[in-house]
Amino acid sequence: SGITNTGQSQQSGIWVTGKGKVTLEPDLALLDMVVEASSKSVEKARYNTATSMNKIVTSLKALGIQDKDIQTRSFNISPQYVWEEVVENGRRHSKQILTGYQVTHSVQIKIRELDEDLVGIVIDQAVTDGGDNIRINSIQFTIENSYAAQNQARALAIEDGLAKAQLFAGHTGVTRGSLVFITENNITGIEPRTSMDFARAGMALESDTHISS
Repeated sequence: SGITNTGQSQQSGIWVTGKGKVTLEPDLALLDMVVEASSKSVEKARYNTATSMNKIVTSLKALGIQDKDIQTRSFNISPQYVWEEVVENGRRHSKQILTGYQVTHSVQIKIRELDEDLVGIVIDQAVTDGGDNIRINSIQFTIENSYAAQNQARALAIEDGLAKAQLFAGHTGVTRGSLVFITENNITGIEPRTSMDFARAGMALESDTHISS
């Protein structure tokens, strides 16, 4: 923090940093998984993938997972090749040979009941239903709606900064200026970084707000 004489420039005044933090418990689990199957024919690969996925979705619904919380992220059909050495017209060379097709269906499942170990139950059931065709990519715990907590953290950061500015003013014999403008630079995730400037009237406040889970 720096203190300069007010009225000399737009950068003069009292500069402080205020912080506000609100901690929340995760209320949503995001499960990313892939069902994939390979076969010599596209039809067979698609059938095997769809069969496994249908069994998984049926079990998920029986566990209370709603349709809106089972979202397809991607669906892909890829030809599968191998390289083999062949002799053609007396010459030996490598040739790409089509061996079949792989069908991949990627989904994301939102699990909202975290207090009942539903995450573990969903994973176990999906593995049972999908068998060798399933792959669990990731599991992420997050907060579905942090808007109210963000505002609470911002308010705490403002109060913290104002208190510091008042303290500096009181100990230096200057008058604290009023708020001139506020700027905010958001970063990814649920931890917004907030900058608040009170410069021209004699005080500037830079404030960080954090929401952790």
